[in-house]
Amino acid sequence: MTHRIQEKALQLGYEKCGIIKIGDVSDFAGKLKERMFSIFLGPLQYAKFMGLAVPQKQFPWAKSIIVLSRSIMK
Repeated sequence: MTHRIQEKALQLGYEKCGIIKIGDVSDFAGKLKERMFSIFLGPLQYAKFMGLAVPQKQFPWAKSIIVLSRSIMK
């Protein structure tokens, strides 16, 4: 299944695709808060991501997260 998901992501134009366990983002909230308050206008730029900090709250059934990346500069 992992390989099929990664292949489809590449077909759709993403450069990379990875799958992580949901528990691997347990320190995301802390890192996000660090970044928010370490750069100018950080809270304005990063506050919208706080809803993603604890995915188990919004998606209690989820076991994994698909992470995709693509370049916007081409």
